[in-house]
Amino acid sequence: MDKKNYNDEEYKLQDSATESASHFADAANNPDPASAILEKTQRHHIFLIVFIIFASLGIYKIVGALIHRWSIPAKPKVMVTVQKPATPVIPAAVQANIALDNRFNHLEQEQRGLQSQLQAFDSDLSDIKSTLADLNSRVVDINDQTQLLHTQQEAFLKKQKKAENKLIERKKSAPKPIYYVRAIIPGRVWLTLQDGSTLTLGLGDKLAGYGVITAIDPSQGTITLSSGAIIGYNPDDR
Repeated sequence: MDKKNYNDEEYKLQDSATESASHFADAANNPDPASAILEKTQRHHIFLIVFIIFASLGIYKIVGALIHRWSIPAKPKVMVTVQKPATPVIPAAVQANIALDNRFNHLEQEQRGLQSQLQAFDSDLSDIKSTLADLNSRVVDINDQTQLLHTQQEAFLKKQKKAENKLIERKKSAPKPIYYVRAIIPGRVWLTLQDGSTLTLGLGDKLAGYGVITAIDPSQGTITLSSGAIIGYNPDDR
């Protein structure tokens, strides 16, 4: 529609210009000075009008173009939004199954751990049993050796007892040596045997077959021994 109005106005302007040109041609044929001044003034007015018209048309075109540009709807800016992957919603039943599976897996791991501990305990127990069996075997050997030593000790004690008994019997069967006082002083005595040998003893000394000297009596010429025997001078020496 704007283009059609513009063409109509341009057509009217051309008609006005044609009429002005024909008017100017008619005036040129009339050499009147007043007419010439009037014609010049009209020309200025016509030129001014034409200029205003063309300027109006140019402004009209510019304004129309701007209006046309503004009337076109702007393309909407497409906002590209990167959507984050939505976290999958796990149903409650699936979550419960997962929890049960995790619990079962945990129990299985604990069971494996207990089984390994039991196996280690069984191995340790087997080692302890083997050690105890070894110790029992050693104890049996020690008991056997102890029994053997006890038997040997009893046999040795029996032999020793027999030897002591034989020695005692020999001592009992052997006659005691006969001693006589040869000389005596306080705390000292000289004894003689039948074979003429001499023996010097003091208070507290031991005399074979008689015991320990418990008393020396120079006035009586005797000595007393722990066995109760009393030894004095030889009757032949008196």
